[in-house]
Amino acid sequence: MQSLPALLDARLRAVTGVDPEMRPATKPQFGHFQSNVALRLAKQEGRPPRDVAADIIGRLDIADLCETPEIAGPGFINFRLRTEILAGAVTSLLEDPDGGINVTGYPQRVVIDYSAPNVAKQMHVGHLRTTIIGDCFNRTLTAVGNTVIPQNHIGDWGTQFGMLIEEVLDEGLDVTQLSLGDADALYKRAAARFRDDEEFATRARARVATFQGGDVTSLQIWQQLVDISKPAFNHAYDRLNVLLTDDDLAGRAPTTTTCRCS
Repeated sequence: MQSLPALLDARLRAVTGVDPEMRPATKPQFGHFQSNVALRLAKQEGRPPRDVAADIIGRLDIADLCETPEIAGPGFINFRLRTEILAGAVTSLLEDPDGGINVTGYPQRVVIDYSAPNVAKQMHVGHLRTTIIGDCFNRTLTAVGNTVIPQNHIGDWGTQFGMLIEEVLDEGLDVTQLSLGDADALYKRAAARFRDDEEFATRARARVATFQGGDVTSLQIWQQLVDISKPAFNHAYDRLNVLLTDDDLAGRAPTTTTCRCS
């Protein structure tokens, strides 16, 4: 469905042959829309802008949309939509199941990679940006008729978890009793040891291979860290009113290069 501004723009463009640069009126007394096209054409034609504006109005066929246009100032053209036309447009929007959105004739399946926060760490402003941009794409592409598959690759199977699991085992922690804040502190302790303690770093790297090989104890700790991280992530998503849910979790963070909403 073509909007009223687009329809009015098209008719004015057909008469002038140029982009009319239709804009919302700056004040209610000027109507609904304004165009400075007469001023621009007047420079090309070497004529007074108000004369050019009068010629344009004389050739316009918009009586079915607008009241008689008015010339204002040095040559601006003001347009006021007819009351019954506005009422009809609003009624059509209320009755349109698509809310006036032009649905694509070629729907596609689109995969959107959202924020992908790291497990056992607090989200940060970088995740805020990618979450909001991803959700905007999700809502827009869905609204125009595409099938959107949101994905949120939380977690990590790399060195991060090797050192986390090794630190949990060294400290004898019950991960199920940790909050995300506790896990974040655990991560910082493990990172400091990994940086300063070569023996620990060697064990952490070895743990990665053990973990990725399917070690039951390592996988259990990893899952526990995931489980305490998800509620905090979901709380942030709920506050942002984004569409992400646990159904959109797509496992570990990808190790290959991907296109993200950033």
